[in-house]
Amino acid sequence: MSDNIQTVTVLSKTTWTPNLFSFTVSRPDSFKFTAGQFVRLGVNPSQLKYYQQVKASDEVSNEALNEDIFRAYSIVSSPFDEVLEFFSIVIPDGAFTSQLQHLQVGDELLLNTMPFGFLTLARYQKPLPKDLWLLATGTGLAPFLSMLQDLKTWEDYEHIVLAYSARSTDELAYVEQIERLQDDFGSLVDNPAKLIFIPIVTRDIFISYAKHVISHQNFSRQTLKFLLKRLRRLGAFRPGKAFYRYMAHVRSVRLVVSDNKVNL
Repeated sequence: MSDNIQTVTVLSKTTWTPNLFSFTVSRPDSFKFTAGQFVRLGVNPSQLKYYQQVKASDEVSNEALNEDIFRAYSIVSSPFDEVLEFFSIVIPDGAFTSQLQHLQVGDELLLNTMPFGFLTLARYQKPLPKDLWLLATGTGLAPFLSMLQDLKTWEDYEHIVLAYSARSTDELAYVEQIERLQDDFGSLVDNPAKLIFIPIVTRDIFISYAKHVISHQNFSRQTLKFLLKRLRRLGAFRPGKAFYRYMAHVRSVRLVVSDNKVNL
């Protein structure tokens, strides 16, 4: 085994939907990374408690189950956390995630302690702008959560916009944690950035989440105008008439609906 490979222990597991889950593992003392980076995780299915508790079927060969399988995973947790957290999708018949979905507390995984990747704020933020836009879909949320748990992120910007898209409301993971970020991290620095969280659902009715965001964020007309214009330019937000009809009744906003277009 390479000197960079260490064994880590599963500490917790959270199941969001049948196809989405998160888990935490122990963190080696010497392991360091920058928010936004990823690592290579490995699993040997034959070592999982699941396969020790349930007799493998004849269709699964012992050779296949007793093999170290590695895949790249972005880190969810802060660079300063004592544990490492990951966010995973289950791919049916996938060599890695179809095995990883059976994780239980106490299972052991393999961690390549050399971090990879250049999706870091220091790489793309020169000169430093005032606004930070984070656009994520599905498990692509992971590196942004790591950034938002780094105090330097809150010190360096005036506005942080996190637009997070999923197919359904059930697949919008970490929503409660995201809504606490301003208090949990922004409150620890002087003049912190203002976090604006925009959950986007592509297959469910969006209006319920529009109500939820407005009630929690207390949007002003100016802020909403800023968000909608920016998101429309990026092609990341295309609500239908039902959304605008609701918005037209919000006291702080005045929208005029015409041919599925909005006038602010």
